[in-house]
Amino acid sequence: MRIKFVSTYPPTRCGLAEYTKNLANSLKKIGENPEVVKIDRPYSSRSSYFVNLAKKTSKGMSDNDIIHIQFQIFRFGKLLKIFPGFYIIYLLKTLKKTTNAKVIITLHDVPTIKDARKMSRKWLLLIKYYKFIYHYLKKYCDLIIVHSENSRKLLIREWKFDKRKVKIIQLGLPNILKKLNKEKCKTGLGFKNKKILLLFGYARGYKNYDMVLEALSGLDKKVVLLITGATQNKKHEVIYQGIIKKIKELNLKDRVKIFGFVKEKDLPKILSATDVGILPYTKTFGDFSSAALAQQITYQIPVLAANIHPFETFKKNNSCIETFKKEDVLDLIKKINLLLYNQKRIKELKLKSKKYWLENKWSKIAEKTKKIYLELIK
Repeated sequence: MRIKFVSTYPPTRCGLAEYTKNLANSLKKIGENPEVVKIDRPYSSRSSYFVNLAKKTSKGMSDNDIIHIQFQIFRFGKLLKIFPGFYIIYLLKTLKKTTNAKVIITLHDVPTIKDARKMSRKWLLLIKYYKFIYHYLKKYCDLIIVHSENSRKLLIREWKFDKRKVKIIQLGLPNILKKLNKEKCKTGLGFKNKKILLLFGYARGYKNYDMVLEALSGLDKKVVLLITGATQNKKHEVIYQGIIKKIKELNLKDRVKIFGFVKEKDLPKILSATDVGILPYTKTFGDFSSAALAQQITYQIPVLAANIHPFETFKKNNSCIETFKKEDVLDLIKKINLLLYNQKRIKELKLKSKKYWLENKWSKIAEKTKKIYLELIK
């Protein structure tokens, strides 16, 4: 069985790239040797780029082989610089013409009409566009993989995918826990004897940084905040500058430390030092899985997430995170204090997090993925 991934890949900095790297490396450890056909021009407006990418992928592939596409709509080109992901259609059509290999696509998020109705008209139009794109996914893909039961239900009920062709494989968590001495890490970061909150992940407009900073100003002065604010484009840079402005406005300079992109070798120090992780998402356009959440669960950090439905569902199913009212700063302060000082709740979340990590390490995800590959080619 030959396996080829179609995806962004490091040094590109994005969730798809990291996911593909981790899955490929984990499959190698159980006897497979996946190849990666890298999308190095994800925002291209040329159909020829994605046609050639498909031809490169199909070369040498047979009906006993697997082509696995990692899909996020903003990684497959832009038609007229307006319609994202349009060239997935060209990619899939070309694969169909040039190979008999089985085509699998992992959807890393699944939109829903219910969420779109709560937002602007633009998002309702995007739902119609997704319907157009999903038509081709249904037509040309042999199997769809999602990361949760919630996503699977959305695909089947709302988007009318064939339930026999939709499988669940959870988002993978690191195999090795490089946990360091908490107090030494805090001292190394310049926050000896402090309680550390963490806002982890890329800078995004749908995260309410201002609310977290306002909550911080209402907490004991021994509580500090770390922010990993890596940016990927000009919009993200605007968000980053907004964070800086708010810190100055609230006079929190001595209680907040911002990192740029954090290299993998530096993550254990930051995660080991953290007392509470916060995911302050303001909205969701459907179901998704958070890589930032996965990393923090691995380190058994008590995580406090906004009460949008993907996190509420995750909390209900796994009991390893706490949630707060996404527009209520007083509730956020209350829940932060709960996870900083209530030892019973802290212990509960740590135990549940460890259980979830052991069940969903990349080694386990690789085994599940390989099993699906073999079932499909049979």
